[in-house]
Amino acid sequence: MKALAAFIGVVAMLATPFAWAASTLDAQYRGSALDATAGPVEVGLAGGGKSPLAQEAKQISTYLVTQDGQLNPINRAVLAYVNTTQGSDMKYVFATDDWLTAQPYVAGARVLPMGGFSGQVAYPTLAQVQTLVRDGRLKYFLLDAPGTFNLGFLFGTVGGGPTLRAVDAWVRTSCVAIPSTAYGVPTADAAQVLYRCSAA
Repeated sequence: MKALAAFIGVVAMLATPFAWAASTLDAQYRGSALDATAGPVEVGLAGGGKSPLAQEAKQISTYLVTQDGQLNPINRAVLAYVNTTQGSDMKYVFATDDWLTAQPYVAGARVLPMGGFSGQVAYPTLAQVQTLVRDGRLKYFLLDAPGTFNLGFLFGTVGGGPTLRAVDAWVRTSCVAIPSTAYGVPTADAAQVLYRCSAA
């Protein structure tokens, strides 16, 4: 009798977690890890909040990736412009200062997401970036427009760690900003700025 009671207890204890875990296989709940929320949503990539930060987040998420994870028209325009204006000997198509910016591209292009997920990773260093540019292995940088939403606030440092901020500052002062209209994107729709750096 004790064995039966113990068995029923174990089954009862595991039933809810099992049902919860199994629900993730239901297509109704598909999405990315960034969709996960609990309680009222005030800030998030899926939007829902009315704060300025939440509205910026919604705008950025619309720019970055469509619902099915494919390149949206703006992503395709950036990639087409970069691919047609540089040689095939590039090590990277372009570098980004935010992993969210790199996310829609990484499946089909060699993109360098500087600073890693948190923006705190000290790679690549400014010297390494300058060497890539000087050697003609990296020409373009797709950086967040100053003052726009990025995930740095989750880690307490908007704009990334000191290494990423140094690279960003160098690119913004030493390289040429390409107007988004050059690749067919209205200025109001561009959440990032494309910079072209010269090997000279």
